[in-house]
Amino acid sequence: MHFGSIRMRIALAAFGSRGDFQPMAALAGALAARGHDVRLIGLAEYAPLVAGRGVDFRALSGDHQAIFQGDAGRRMFASGRHPVRMIRAVTEITRIWLPRWAPEIRDYAAGVDLLIGEFTSFVLMASLAELWGLPCVRVLLQPVRRSAFLPSPMVGGLTAGLPRWLNLFSHDFAEQILWQPSRRLVNRIRQEIYGLPPWPLLGPSSGFERARLPVLMAYSEALVPRPPDWGCEVLCTGFWFLDQAPDWQPPADLVRFLDAGAAPVYLGFGSMGLPAPAATAALLVAAVRAAGCRAIIAAGWGGLAPADLPPEIHAIDAIPHDWLFPRMAAIVHHGGAGTTAAALRAGVPSVVVPFMADQPYWAGRLLGLGVAPPAIAHDRLTAPALATALRIALDDPAMRARAAGFGARVRAEDGLGAAVARIEALA
Repeated sequence: MHFGSIRMRIALAAFGSRGDFQPMAALAGALAARGHDVRLIGLAEYAPLVAGRGVDFRALSGDHQAIFQGDAGRRMFASGRHPVRMIRAVTEITRIWLPRWAPEIRDYAAGVDLLIGEFTSFVLMASLAELWGLPCVRVLLQPVRRSAFLPSPMVGGLTAGLPRWLNLFSHDFAEQILWQPSRRLVNRIRQEIYGLPPWPLLGPSSGFERARLPVLMAYSEALVPRPPDWGCEVLCTGFWFLDQAPDWQPPADLVRFLDAGAAPVYLGFGSMGLPAPAATAALLVAAVRAAGCRAIIAAGWGGLAPADLPPEIHAIDAIPHDWLFPRMAAIVHHGGAGTTAAALRAGVPSVVVPFMADQPYWAGRLLGLGVAPPAIAHDRLTAPALATALRIALDDPAMRARAAGFGARVRAEDGLGAAVARIEALA
């Protein structure tokens, strides 16, 4: 099916962790299902996410996991509540890879009608849109659009209820600590690779807002209500989920474990690097045993591989969240945007152990909604603290009822449908 008689050629790009890439893969698949010619640009390890979905995947050079498991990646994950430290580490990574990816993206996206970029890829996609005179859509998984009514999610876990001037300042501060370290690099790419003039000293964001560039906020207003000072070019669509194919089958040993007793809790930190994975795994095991529950521990990029597991704990590598999370009693996670969305959708409480960037913000939102106990920062994580948080998540009936209610609301939304409709309206 097409939008009327128009079949668009669309290029999307995402560079970040799986949590950054997977929503874009979901959008790419939804656009392809509507009959559009869709190219998705990302790192090769994510190609299986769109296999069989009618999407033309174009792989960038580089091993993503190796990139983030290097020295700069470890410093980034250890930055905690210090955004400047995080940006310094991110800048080290981008100085190596962005100049390599800029010409690859230019070549892969050539000949399309529309460009779509998310937080990690937007400076290149917006530059190509300028070069070719094409429309460009910005995708955001967090409310980083400037507002007097919301704090920036990228600044130290600020909460709601702040003065309007402080909310505005938090966005301006976050914008500049991200832009200034990368300004010379981005402008060199624009000039030397794309033949474009440099962006101004304070960056391009104010120009994008004045031009009313279309923005898709890929999260639910049940989690973050829309502020009144955003223009009509900003659409909060609801979450974008990429579900497994109907014929996907879970490992038999995992099914046996789930069938053998009460619903377990899930513990996993996704793509977060861990300085001492063995010690962290032992801490998680001790917390589970102290809480007196069953559990599944996911290895993730941090390499959580607990040894000599008791029968009430099962170790896995990676299992699709859309299948696993609804079968859990609670979800212990790092507070990434994608995992937060999956936990909310499942309708069970979370226990958030934030590491960096927007994760303290999402932890605060879940606490404010009453679907999670207070977060435990990863550098303050102890077995007794985690065991206490687990018992709250498991034993508080009001929290469990609220989580179930939010899950039903999120499942009723059609975030991808709203996003596709807005993109097709650009035709």
